[in-house]
Amino acid sequence: MPGSVPVFRVFVSSTFADLAAERKAMHKEVFPELQRLCDSLGAQFQVIDLRWGVTTEASLDQRTVAVCLEEVDRCRAATRRPYFILLLGDRYGWRPPPGAVTGERFELLRAAMPPEDAGLVDLWYAEDGNAVSRAYRLQPRRGRYVRITSTRCAATSAAPWNRRGCARWCRT
Repeated sequence: MPGSVPVFRVFVSSTFADLAAERKAMHKEVFPELQRLCDSLGAQFQVIDLRWGVTTEASLDQRTVAVCLEEVDRCRAATRRPYFILLLGDRYGWRPPPGAVTGERFELLRAAMPPEDAGLVDLWYAEDGNAVSRAYRLQPRRGRYVRITSTRCAATSAAPWNRRGCARWCRT
């Protein structure tokens, strides 16, 4: 658009626990310099760092990953390149459960689980009666599951979310 101000919008991604110092340094040292450079060139500089930006409602509705990916898309639409900064460390971070699982796969996986895990899966997933192809959808966190945080789950279990370590903590 003629006359519009160029925007340099960048999404910052990393695990939070092991890269807190690096994120802080970026906000304290690097981003102010980029802001000054953009100001001198007549551009806007915008940092998207969602470690504070995912609402409780989005988190409870199991939309954390979707919110992050939507923000990455906004950065990509506003900025040619680069629009994404990845700080890579020693941890893999949080592995969210899938938002949907096909009916056949869900039933095969559930049948192979120990009864206590199958009971948890039954609490977290519900069959989507409106889906053209049978599917089970991850349900929003409600009741006793509201206090669950991805940080707590990641800290209590080295195994993926669907292993019993985190799932058992989440149940208590």
